[in-house]
Amino acid sequence: MILQQNKGRKNMTILKVLLTSLIITSCAQMPVKKKDIPARVIDITKPGKFQVKSSLSWIKETAECANAVLKSQAFLDEVSAIESFDYSDDNGAQVVAKMLVSQHVLRTYKTKNPFSKVKATTYKRNKRDIYFNRRRNPRALYQMVVTSYHEAGHNNGYGHGDNKAQGKENAVPNKVGAIAGKYAKRLCNPSY
Repeated sequence: MILQQNKGRKNMTILKVLLTSLIITSCAQMPVKKKDIPARVIDITKPGKFQVKSSLSWIKETAECANAVLKSQAFLDEVSAIESFDYSDDNGAQVVAKMLVSQHVLRTYKTKNPFSKVKATTYKRNKRDIYFNRRRNPRALYQMVVTSYHEAGHNNGYGHGDNKAQGKENAVPNKVGAIAGKYAKRLCNPSY
């Protein structure tokens, strides 16, 4: 009787091992499907994704240019084609999907520290506002568009580890910001 119970347990263990290996092998052979992303539709009659809470002309032009970039199909296609980023599990199509539903408000502030190198910042408590430091701005329009997209990436939940720039080119905020800057140079002419 005891011998038969041990033999039964041994058979159950062998059966579990076989089933587990069968599941692992079948999963390894299944093709991986990317998440379906809905078609991109941009309603140009609505206010832009980048809005302004400032009377300064350079911040208004930054928002206008950032919106012009977002309306560029070539920009959206280039970002969508990115298969992977550092510091994120999302692909380019998923990043674009988040960009198209998020709203950002460009504001200005002045740091108390005159030696601060901060160009702009966001705050975790408010996922819409992007604050441009008046001690470091205005800069070239395309650079401020890069900053807008970089900070919008943070507002959309993407990071780049610490604040050291080296080796972070493929993080969502940096990569998307650089691509946005390239299109801003083509699409926008600053008046200031």
